Amino acid sequence: MKKITTTILAMCLASACVGCAASENGESRKDSLYSSASAEQTELIRVYFDTFDKQIEKDDDFTVTATVTGGEVRYRALDENIVSVSAVDNKITVTGIAAGTTYVIATDAQGREYNSCKVTVKGNVKPIEPPVDPVDPVDPETPKEDNSGMIYDTYDLNTYLYPYWRGNTVYNETALFVGATDATPLMYPASKILKVTSYDHTVTYTEGVDYTYDKQANLLRRTANSRMPVTATGEWYTSTPTAFPYVKEPNKYLFFAEGNTISNKQVSITYEHEATASAEWTLPESHESDFSRLGAKLAAKQNVQILYYGDSVVYGANASGQVNCGLHAPTYAGMISNYIRNKFGVSVTDQNAATGGTRSDQATNYFPDYITGLQSDGQTTYRGAAVTVTPDLIVLGYGLNDSAQGRTPAEYVQSIDTLVNKARQKWANVDILVVAPTLGNPEAGFYENGMSLYKDDDAQEQALLNWYNQTAKNYGGIAVARVTTMHRQLYHKKGNRYRDITGNNINHPNDTGTRLIAQTCLHTLFGKDYFK
Repeated sequence: MKKITTTILAMCLASACVGCAASENGESRKDSLYSSASAEQTELIRVYFDTFDKQIEKDDDFTVTATVTGGEVRYRALDENIVSVSAVDNKITVTGIAAGTTYVIATDAQGREYNSCKVTVKGNVKPIEPPVDPVDPVDPETPKEDNSGMIYDTYDLNTYLYPYWRGNTVYNETALFVGATDATPLMYPASKILKVTSYDHTVTYTEGVDYTYDKQANLLRRTANSRMPVTATGEWYTSTPTAFPYVKEPNKYLFFAEGNTISNKQVSITYEHEATASAEWTLPESHESDFSRLGAKLAAKQNVQILYYGDSVVYGANASGQVNCGLHAPTYAGMISNYIRNKFGVSVTDQNAATGGTRSDQATNYFPDYITGLQSDGQTTYRGAAVTVTPDLIVLGYGLNDSAQGRTPAEYVQSIDTLVNKARQKWANVDILVVAPTLGNPEAGFYENGMSLYKDDDAQEQALLNWYNQTAKNYGGIAVARVTTMHRQLYHKKGNRYRDITGNNINHPNDTGTRLIAQTCLHTLFGKDYFK
């Protein structure tokens, strides 16, 4: 049965241009919490912590209380070397072990993660191995930057490229509601909700009529008679096989849709907050010094050429401009090219040669001369159109399809190394930005083996960083954009709700996620103040 399911999946992925297939390995899934009820009868589990951010000293503890509806959950720390967690019913005692920051999360029997409480243990940091990629130091005393008054009712490049980790205003953060009583956390507790609209901004919702906001819990909720879109739990976790057959458990499937179906179910939230945003994120190192050749051309006002090569995320699947919805924002590749045009006043000739559904090893057959095409079987590649640019910069992005189709992080990185060397054989002085993959939906997997298709997201990025530090940095003119790290932080800040930041519910970001990729790439290429 599994072989048949995988074959159907491969056929579906080719038509959807995302390219994922089942892994044959994995552990057995535990008995379902929902096995006695149909998808239409069962509400999604909901977990709300009464504390979202806590600082303690080493050896001190505190109690956080969770409100849980719809099923049973367990509690754990993402890093058990920083805090220990014990729970009696839904009262969780958290004890500091060593200095650092981690999150306490709830998980159900299927491994789904719900909400989170950030915990910082103060004191001297426990000695650990130095990170493979140093991070920019963050000064917690840095004052909040004022980014109020930006354009957000129509697409604006400056607004979309302003980093989420700076400023006191967040523009057009997205959310999707599943079930009548669902509530969404915001990236930061809001001090003032400025506007809540439909994804395309054609409908403006009214506080107290369509939604309420609980600042203490940091939750925005629909009202009983809200005009805001809502998806029934039985539609989101459906008993009817979907076009993209991701099995959640026996007779239950995860909602999937391409195009603008999911984005049109989302709302857009703009708000002010009091947090010092820069202290809320761990930022990857900037690598502007590694792109000195590109920088020199831009400083001399010379025109540049860029080649974007990769999978469906590089192609820009589900960016609102690609699927004719929302504010029609471009792909992250389009944002990067437009940024360079506007910032440096140069002409940019670019080519997006990405193909949905492809893996990094498949690309080695045709890169860098031709686009890698994918046949309808989802596995067979062919030589597509020619690459027509002579690039000064290559933005290279693969990983989601490698992971979903069972390739190990080591195999993935070996293919990336091959692609980099093939590029340098043709263009000796080209600069290369390798973009680590975005997160796939951790709920996407198969009941037969109980594993997420995207279980290797973090391992892939770590393998890229090891490769960079041990080998690739010696090539010169190359760096890794740590998109996985940044996307996971966004995912946690959104309460581990993948549906809030996706365009297809499987592996494509919506505009909220697309902006983050562009922001991370520009931070890596041009430094932490790229937006100024």
